[in-house]
This record gives sequence, structure tokens and C-alpha cells, in this order.
Amino acid sequence: MTAWVKCPSCGARNELLVDRLYCNRCSAPLDLSHVRFGASRSVSIGRFVKRLVRMLVLALLLVVLVLLLWPTTPQGTAGTREDAEACFEKLAELYDAIEAGHRLQRILTEAEVNGYLDALLEGAVPDPEVRDTALNMRAINLSFTEEAFVVHILAEWNVLRLSYEIEGQPRLQDGQFGVDVLRVSLGHLPMPGPMKQRFAKRLLPLFEQLEQERYVLDNLTQINLGEARIRLIAGR
Repeated sequence: MTAWVKCPSCGARNELLVDRLYCNRCSAPLDLSHVRFGASRSVSIGRFVKRLVRMLVLALLLVVLVLLLWPTTPQGTAGTREDAEACFEKLAELYDAIEAGHRLQRILTEAEVNGYLDALLEGAVPDPEVRDTALNMRAINLSFTEEAFVVHILAEWNVLRLSYEIEGQPRLQDGQFGVDVLRVSLGHLPMPGPMKQRFAKRLLPLFEQLEQERYVLDNLTQINLGEARIRLIAGR
């Protein structure tokens, strides 16, 4: 606490010092019978500056968080209804080849796979039970490289829009298709290790409903990734 007195002449606030008897602004005599106590102006300004700095830091952190969570752009080629029908026909051919025990390979492009997935979400492909998943997904997009594939999911909760990205490599083991998860991101924010499997498992409701597609994947003998395409091989 600081003792101060108001100048009766100019109204300036004067901190009381040992030898201060006159106003530091107009040099008028100070009336020491009206001494007041309170924080000095320098202390008040210092507190204001600290509060301002804290508010600016919090605002900056909020902006950074919003930018990190901002939905990313899918990298896979978008598909059309014709692409969806081409993918459906190729999967059906693989299904028949597996049932007959014949060897067959088919190459699916990004456009065909993404067109097919769009049709599934819209209910346009013969599989009426497929509509949505626990992710509240509104769009799903796949992109392929020679090393891995990336699943991009756009989800909505009321007005909130988020995107997930799951990067992985296909795995065939003991007659079952699986995915080795390499990376999971929420927007631009990478998820830590324990969160990878949690987010990846939320895709299962979609694949569990795709019985025919799951049957084909589980009975493939080889999967080869390439730039913007995937090769599926059934039989030996």
C-alpha cells in the first residue's frame, strides 16, 4: 500500500515521500491532513500490463488450437457415380472368383474407391443398412501411395466440423484383413500413440456392416498399393 495525497491546486496525485511537501506537478503546498492509501499508479499499470499479456497469450493459444483443429483437405481423387459402379462391379467379380476358387486381380483407382464410398454414405449402392457411423461422418476419402493409404473423414456435430486422418498399411494375416496404423490426426493435430488405436477402432462400425466387401478383403491373397490406385488379388 502506498500513501498519497491529492494536490488541492491541480488535482495531481502525489505519493508521499519523506521530503515531499509540495506538488510534483504545480509545486503548490500539499494538505497532509487528507492522506489516502492505495496502490500506486505504477503498480496499477504493472498489473494491467500483466493481465493484458495473459489475455494476449490465451488468445494466441486459442488461435493456434483453432488452426490445428481446422479441417484438412482430402488428397484422394473424388469419384463419380460411374466410378462407384465400376468399383462395385470389380468387387463383385472378386467375390465370384473367391467363391469359385479362381485367381483374379483387379486394380481400383482412387476415383473408383471414393465414388463407391460416397455412394455407400448416400445409400446409393445396394447395401441399404450402411448410412453412418459413430464418427458422425459426412464424407470419407481415400488416397493411395506406394507406401501407405490415408483415410480422410469429415465429421459434423451440429455446427462443429472436424476432420480425421488415419494413415496405415493393409495387412493380411490368418485369413483376416487388417490395418497397421501409422498415424492418426485430428485436423492438423497429430494424436499421441495411445489415441491411434482408439480413433482407428471407430472406423469398425462402417466395415462391420459391409459384409460382402469384408468377405472379399478377408479372402484376398495379396494387396499392392500404388500411386492413386490399389491392386487386389484373389486366389493363387
